[in-house]
Amino acid sequence: MDRGQVPKGAIQHLLTKVNLALGEFDDAIASASRLIDGGTHALMTDRFGSTGNDPERNVIWDLHRPENKSLNANTEAILMVMDRLDTDGNSGGMSSMRQAVPFWITNINTPNGNRGTIDQPGIEIDHVTKYGRGIGRLRGTWYHQSMIWDDENDLRHAPGNWMDMSDLVYNNPAIKGNDEYYGQPLQFRNDEGTVLVVDTIRSWFSWPHYKVFIPDPQNIRPSGGHSDWYIFRLAETYLLRAEAHVWKGDLASAAADLNAVRTRAGAAPYAPEQMNIGTILDERARELYYEEPRKTELTRMAYLFAMTGKQAYNGKTYSMGSFSDDNFLYDRIMEFTDFYNKGVFTRHGDTYTYSPYHVLWPIPADAINTNTQGVINQNKGYAGFENNVPPLTTVDGNHPNSEG
Repeated sequence: MDRGQVPKGAIQHLLTKVNLALGEFDDAIASASRLIDGGTHALMTDRFGSTGNDPERNVIWDLHRPENKSLNANTEAILMVMDRLDTDGNSGGMSSMRQAVPFWITNINTPNGNRGTIDQPGIEIDHVTKYGRGIGRLRGTWYHQSMIWDDENDLRHAPGNWMDMSDLVYNNPAIKGNDEYYGQPLQFRNDEGTVLVVDTIRSWFSWPHYKVFIPDPQNIRPSGGHSDWYIFRLAETYLLRAEAHVWKGDLASAAADLNAVRTRAGAAPYAPEQMNIGTILDERARELYYEEPRKTELTRMAYLFAMTGKQAYNGKTYSMGSFSDDNFLYDRIMEFTDFYNKGVFTRHGDTYTYSPYHVLWPIPADAINTNTQGVINQNKGYAGFENNVPPLTTVDGNHPNSEG
């Protein structure tokens, strides 16, 4: 295959997503099956690559190492974005640790009130080289950090792969010998219950070290260097086919597909009666954290509930006529959110809010304003919606596209 040419497997995977979005569930199952059963791709269940002989790691770690992602031995990879060090046209690196790792380098004091952490490389306890210089912009929710993890044997949340703040210790050399907490695990509160973290949103959460840790030789304080990155991989294909089976009511087939992904990670399988769209979303969150475009997938599912009228696991049904006022995406987020519409605000006073109309993004103003020969309507909830006009249902003889 020529460089830059999209592989056939990527077309099958994308077609599965399109078929699902259209509600063509049999076609989605067929396109996913061609990919899964085609003989070219398979889930990685054995150790492989440059890290395959490390006894302290596992296949989940191997799967997400930069040097292993595009190996021929990695039969799970379908479509990649390529980013290599010292290659013309590459980016400045993935910046994955900077964005997805907590802002642990400051804002965390010892119970004695001293600055407890510092991002100085080469010191006795060198956290910055090991975990990166995070600033916590892409904070995982409590749902992603804790709620979905129902099996202690799940390698995707195992110690060493998934990091908790208490895995880090107070490492500031300035307090060594002066503060007994030096070298001890970080604490959120002291014995009196006082919070020791200045910014609890950006500086205190757990994260998937196995996905976001990317060596960064170009920076003394690594932010996340160059790495190929998965766009499509076969684990998602299985979960897409599982979802299609759920929409069709074939829960046994849905469980078989979901469990292929789940048991690869060491977690116990689910029974067919446990299958619903919520179960699919939970497994996608476990497997595809920091990979899937979550909002896009939720909007797609919300559209399917509205289009089909099928009852969701929450007991509700939805319709297209009220899509921007009452939809599955909004209800799902409100079911699990620990931020939106709960009075939570940032250090700068910004409050986290969410509304049902956010199921759709706004149509860009440039697209509307530059269309001088017609009208592009705005989605409900956004500025300009009041200028909408009913869409044409027929074409008269004066229309430039008519034959009159």
